[in-house]
Amino acid sequence: MRAGRRSTFGKRTVPPEPSQAPRDVEQGLQVTLDYFRTRPMQERAVQILKLKLDILWAMNDAMGQHYGTNGVVAENIVPADAERKAA
Repeated sequence: MRAGRRSTFGKRTVPPEPSQAPRDVEQGLQVTLDYFRTRPMQERAVQILKLKLDILWAMNDAMGQHYGTNGVVAENIVPADAERKAA
């Protein structure tokens, strides 16, 4: 296992290679541009991304409730649908 912060059980809790994120973004963008060529397909890609983000936020919330937030307060975070509700 590569370096990175570890939990008390020895499992990696923080990825050791944050430099991989730009590469992942480039790969995701290329797949999107190659596959989602029409407007309906692009709208579907946005739906898929929104679902993915909803799932990731739900996981984040669940982990925060279970493990704690270490004093971090999310009062300035605006939900994605808040803009639509305000309009």
